[in-house]
Amino acid sequence: SNPILIVSTLIYTSHPRLFELCSGIRLAFFNGRSPQARLRANACLEKAQRLDPSLDIRDLSARILFADGRSDEALKVLEPINTQQVAILKLALFLDLRKLDEFDVLWKTESVERDDAAYELLAYRQRLDRQFPEALQSIQVSLEQSPRIPSHLLAAAHIYFWHAIPEHLDKAPRSILPAWIHPLFYAPTATQAHLLEKAASYYRQALAIASESGPTEADQAREIEEFILLCLAYHPLQRVQAQELALRLLSEDP
Repeated sequence: SNPILIVSTLIYTSHPRLFELCSGIRLAFFNGRSPQARLRANACLEKAQRLDPSLDIRDLSARILFADGRSDEALKVLEPINTQQVAILKLALFLDLRKLDEFDVLWKTESVERDDAAYELLAYRQRLDRQFPEALQSIQVSLEQSPRIPSHLLAAAHIYFWHAIPEHLDKAPRSILPAWIHPLFYAPTATQAHLLEKAASYYRQALAIASESGPTEADQAREIEEFILLCLAYHPLQRVQAQELALRLLSEDP
């Protein structure tokens, strides 16, 4: 899976201007690890430092370090764990690094407030152990608290997708993003097809919100449509819709 998937899609901060800068760093990550992306991310960090020297911008620094492959330094930056946004980001780093034991230890401490962002990460943690009923219950908590957060909708979709995939096709270390599986190896049962429908439904909800954000989220919208395409392609009764979507996507971006 994308090594910065969770960290790059997670935005957690209550400061409006810092939220904007954090969004800028996330978009820089989403567009790749190019030199230009690093420059944009660092520019966002410098703006945050100028905004208010007293602001705790450790989460922004850690994101940049992690995207640059300096994971140990990123984890060190997030010490001490004395704010919720630092705790949440450290949990996300542990997930992306597959340091699941460290995730479990931190989750059990009083450092982590049980909010919607925390439950999203717990849902991913449970997915990685294929504890799907627990994962769906956790992400439902996130959605009840914040129903229009795209990352929550995407998490629900990813979990339903992998719930539809049999365990022998989902070997550790497991992915978060949906993956291509050759049709010779995967013929969904009726129950699995229903789970794919649920995944596609949540992807469409996330897509609708991402599309409202305009051209800045165009790359994310495209990726979500590709996730929908996988769900349609695997579903035994939706191959025609899959072909139509594939042709449209190819026509828009050959």
